[in-house]
Formats: sequence, structure tokens, C-alpha cells
Amino acid sequence: MSDLWGKAQEAADDARLLLRAGRYNGACNRAYYAMFNAARALLVEKEGIELSAIKRHATLLRLFSLHFIDKGIFAADFGPLLRRAADARLVADYDASTVGQTEAQSILDAMERFLTVADAAKTDAKPEVK
Repeated sequence: MSDLWGKAQEAADDARLLLRAGRYNGACNRAYYAMFNAARALLVEKEGIELSAIKRHATLLRLFSLHFIDKGIFAADFGPLLRRAADARLVADYDASTVGQTEAQSILDAMERFLTVADAAKTDAKPEVK
């Protein structure tokens, strides 16, 4: 297991704690980075892509779609889910507006679903996509 999986799990744990504490901006940031690091780990470990080639968020989204969504490993709706989490992180980190409880809960639900499928994908198991 790479450090990226550890980072993904730590970010997911942080996201859950922050959501329970009512810290919705922080929860969205950490949920996105849990997904981001899990996706990077899959690209590196399963597809042999150099980590240095996945520095930009847009690059990650493109490569993840190409290698995992287009191949049917992740359902087609995971692309928009990952994009929505990225957009929520941008609002949480950079906008004058904030992320509310409903949106934060939705992003964490997406994170949980994403991590479940990512965990199965890293071992070549066939996850139940819900």
C-alpha cells in the first residue's frame, strides 16, 4: 500500500470529523483530497503512470476518466461526482461563499462511494456500484 492510500484514508477520516463538527468547508476540502489521492494511487499502481505526471487536478480528472471510467471500472457518474467534489473544494477554499451542510453531506456521501469502489479496484475485485 502506497503513502497515497494512507493520505486518502487520513483525508477521509478528517472529512468525517469535520462534517460532524459542522466545519463544512474543511470537510469538503478533505473529502476531495481523499478522492484525489485514491485516484492518484490507482493511476500509479494499476496503470503505471508516473506520479509526477499527475500534478494538476485537471490532469487527474482526465486520466481517471480515461483509465477507469471509460474502461467501466468506475460507473460513468463517478466523473461528475469527482468534478463536483473538486468544484466544492474550490468554493470551500477560495470563494467568499461557503459550503452548506447539505452540500457537504452530499460530497462526503460521494467520497464514501468513491473510496469503496477504489478499494475494490486496487485489488481487482468487482465492487457493487450503488
